[in-house]
Amino acid sequence: MKKSEENKPLGSRQLFHMKKTSLEGKVNDYYQNTHDASNVIEYLVAILVRNALIYEDFVGICQSLVEEIFLTAEPTETLRRYSSLFKPYFKKSGDWDRVINRLFANTKEYYRLTEKMRVNAKYLYAESKPQADSTAPSFNLVSIFKDSSGRKHTWILKDANPDRTDEEVQGLLKLLTTLTIFTGKKARKFAEFMTFDYFENVRHFEEPQEEKQEISNKKFDEAGKEIVEIMLPHGVDPRNLSENEIVVLVKAYLPEGKTFNDIHVLFTELPADPAEDKKEQSESLLAASEPILKEAPIANAQTAIADPPKNESVKKSTKNIGHFSGSQLLAMDLINQRKEKMAQTTGSATDTTKKKKKGTGGGRRRKKKGNNKK
Repeated sequence: MKKSEENKPLGSRQLFHMKKTSLEGKVNDYYQNTHDASNVIEYLVAILVRNALIYEDFVGICQSLVEEIFLTAEPTETLRRYSSLFKPYFKKSGDWDRVINRLFANTKEYYRLTEKMRVNAKYLYAESKPQADSTAPSFNLVSIFKDSSGRKHTWILKDANPDRTDEEVQGLLKLLTTLTIFTGKKARKFAEFMTFDYFENVRHFEEPQEEKQEISNKKFDEAGKEIVEIMLPHGVDPRNLSENEIVVLVKAYLPEGKTFNDIHVLFTELPADPAEDKKEQSESLLAASEPILKEAPIANAQTAIADPPKNESVKKSTKNIGHFSGSQLLAMDLINQRKEKMAQTTGSATDTTKKKKKGTGGGRRRKKKGNNKK
C-alpha cells in the first residue's frame, strides 16, 4: 500500500500547502518509484511559482534531483520547455553547458526554443523583502482561472507576499497555465488566467458566549441544503458584485464543516433607513431582472435573492445586522465600498443627464427666434 501511495501523482493541495521538507520527500519518492521526469519537472515549476508568491523559502528544493534529471534522464519535450527555469540550480562549472548539449542541437537552438520561457525566470527568482514582522497581517492571493472546458474556478494561496508587482504576479500565474499536471476528471484546471486580488486576513477575537445563545434554528431547502441568509446593505445588488467579492462574502458566512455544494445562499437586502426616500424602501432586488443562479465562483452553491423585510417592523437601528466575525467584517467592508462606488457612478450619470436636457432646451428656443425673423 505504501508503494502505491508513492506512485500516486501529487496534487495541487500537496504542491501548494505542504511544508518544504515533507514536500521534498514526496517529490523524491515519486521519482524513485516512477522515473517520470516530465511530471517531476512540472511539479517543481509549480513549487517555484509558489515560492515566488509567498514569504516561505523553497529555493533550492530537490537540488540533487534536478541535477540528476537534467544530466541523466532521457531528454523530453517537457525538459526542453522548462530547462531555462532551472539554470540557477547548476552552479558547477560546465554542468549547464552539458544540459544544453544533451537537450538541444546547439546553443542557438536553446535560445530560440526557450525565448518566451526565459522571460518567466526573472519572475521566479526576483528578490523580495522578507516579512518585516511575524505579527503583521497575512494575506491570501485569490485568483480566478478557466479550465479547458471554459468553467471558471477560484484558486487561493495563503500567506502570500503582497509586495509583488502586478506584472510579477500576472507572469507567475500565467506560468501555471502552461502546466499539464493539474487535471480534473474531464478538464485541465489552469487553462486560462483571468484575474487576481489580495485579501488581508483579519484577526478577530470574541469572548465565549453562553451555550443558549449559540443555539440556532437551521433551515433547509427541498434538496436538503442548509439555507444561509446573507443580509446586504440597502441598495446593494449582489449581481453587481465582482466574482472575488462574492467568494469572500459567501466564505465569510459558510457554516463550519460545510462546502459550497452543501448550502443554499439567500441574499436579503435590508430596508432603507426611515429618513431615506420611500420609493427606495419599497424596491425589491427581484425587480431588476429574472432570478439569478450563479455558477462561479461559488461552485454549485445555490443562490437566490429575497425581498427586503417590510419597513413597518424595522426600527431605526436596522443597519445593525448582527454580531459579525472577523471574516464577515471584511466581507461587509468590501460590500460597503462597492455601494459607495455605485452611488458615485449614479450621481455622475444624473448630473450628465441634467446638463444634456438643459442644453437641448436652449437650442429649441434659439430655433424659434430664427423662425420669427423669417
